[in-house]
Amino acid sequence: GENAGGTRWRPWRQRPRLGCRGFWGAKAPGQSERAQLLYTMALTAVKQGDVEIGKGLLRDAIETHPQHFEEAVRSLRALETT
Repeated sequence: GENAGGTRWRPWRQRPRLGCRGFWGAKAPGQSERAQLLYTMALTAVKQGDVEIGKGLLRDAIETHPQHFEEAVRSLRALETT
């Protein structure tokens, strides 16, 4: 279709450009931040009743940053024993 100015509307030109830095902007999250995000997503999944998804996200969080993410290990152990 055309807009009021008589030019063709092109929605793909209206989107913000991500550029070479992608979705995260100036800096992508580090391993620790990614692990924390996965952990938060896992807790949300479990609270919503998606225990298996939560377990998978906890495993991903542990793999992402195993040295500094004991909370995810404890949570996963608790879910696996129930």
